Amino acid sequence: MSGTVKYQVVGTLLDGDPEPSVIATFDDWEKAEQCARFLRGGGKYRQVEVRPELRDAADTALSDAEVLGSFPQAGLAEPEHELGEVLFERRHTVINRVLVSLSLCPFALFLAFLATAWGLYVLGILAPQQGPAPPWWSVLIPLGLAGLFATAEWHYLRVRFRCHKFGVSKRGGFGTRRLRYEQIERIKYKAEETRLFYVIPIVRDLTMKFMPEPDQGLKKIVFHSNCWQAEDLLQEITEIVQEHSQERIPLDQY
Repeated sequence: MSGTVKYQVVGTLLDGDPEPSVIATFDDWEKAEQCARFLRGGGKYRQVEVRPELRDAADTALSDAEVLGSFPQAGLAEPEHELGEVLFERRHTVINRVLVSLSLCPFALFLAFLATAWGLYVLGILAPQQGPAPPWWSVLIPLGLAGLFATAEWHYLRVRFRCHKFGVSKRGGFGTRRLRYEQIERIKYKAEETRLFYVIPIVRDLTMKFMPEPDQGLKKIVFHSNCWQAEDLLQEITEIVQEHSQERIPLDQY
């Protein structure tokens, strides 16, 4: 007999039995994770996590497909939540997002207005034409540039990097890339200081590249951040990755 995989919220009390106990069971991982986040902030439990429900073989048997669906598997395009609990998250700062929006949005709107006006002129609606009409495809130039600016802004605002219990993920405007820790061959990093006129330090840039095994056909994940504590951020992410990976992942500076 086959059943649906359920998810248990398991916690260890601060004052009480040191052994973890099942607090609640859900059919949906997202609901289980919401419950776990609520309990973590309550101060009653030392540790709370979400686990797939373990069943008695005599009671019910899970099919191979259900077992594979309840745990992250190498080479599968699993949903992001299958990488487990989110341990670290970083997006572009609010200031950077505002600056990018203020920079790109006006250009996109202006080019869209220009494309509309030019299209009306090509059709002879905006003003009477003197001589042969311009080619219709000339409207595509400002329209394409407007789409390019809008797409770049959309991608920048959606970028989000996460370290999970079983891997890392990065969301952008065109989807989400995911790598499990066992799929990562090495991590390359670069921390450098940006200076104004080569004299005044402005900010430190941290770039980390999570390189997958070359024979798996997976794409690398690149994390970039501007901050003053680049070394501290590098150490924080590295500690999370090394703590939860089964084997130590080489860390190289480039």
